[in-house]
Amino acid sequence: MRMPSSRRYGPNLQVIAVTGGVGSGKSTVVDLMARRGLVTVRADDVAHKAILPGTPAHRRIVERFGNEILSPDGTIDRTCLADRVFGDPVELASLNAIVHPPVIEHLKSCFEEMGASGERVTVAVEIPLLVEAGLTDMVDAVILVTASPQIRMKRMVAQGWPEEKVRAVMEAQAADAEKAKHADAIIDNSGDIEALDGKVEEALAQIVDEARS
Repeated sequence: MRMPSSRRYGPNLQVIAVTGGVGSGKSTVVDLMARRGLVTVRADDVAHKAILPGTPAHRRIVERFGNEILSPDGTIDRTCLADRVFGDPVELASLNAIVHPPVIEHLKSCFEEMGASGERVTVAVEIPLLVEAGLTDMVDAVILVTASPQIRMKRMVAQGWPEEKVRAVMEAQAADAEKAKHADAIIDNSGDIEALDGKVEEALAQIVDEARS
């Protein structure tokens, strides 16, 4: 685990990243943090807005991957695009090079604005590719959510994902052992929601400044 850092966006803001592999339960952890009064941000939501029609990223994606990844309304068919890039490291790297910069810029701008507000705030930001994109220095603390590959596969298949797609996404993501090197707390989400709720409470007690708890 890494050593906790000083506040990056001023003394009144603490930014906690929640990361983990597909199917680990990151979103559920962030939901539980929201119930405890934390401000929550999801990088996937920011990425979705960053590739809407009319944005530079939308134009570059269409130029790179062709019109076949577009829906009839001109928006990018994210499922089609995901099927195109996962399993192909070159294609995935090309997509990330387009999408990551505007997402990072938006998140940093958002955090800087919160930090300058003068209000004491703790933010939980869900960033699936935190380690893969080298973004650990953008946040104050990292919580890693884990579960066995078997459990994660079962969860994603229950959501309608084909097994081969889940495997492709897993292979494209860093292993938990690598992510753990950057974590300030690790939550094992192999049990039920009640057990997870207690582990979220423990992790926040370990990380969140007393003044913000």
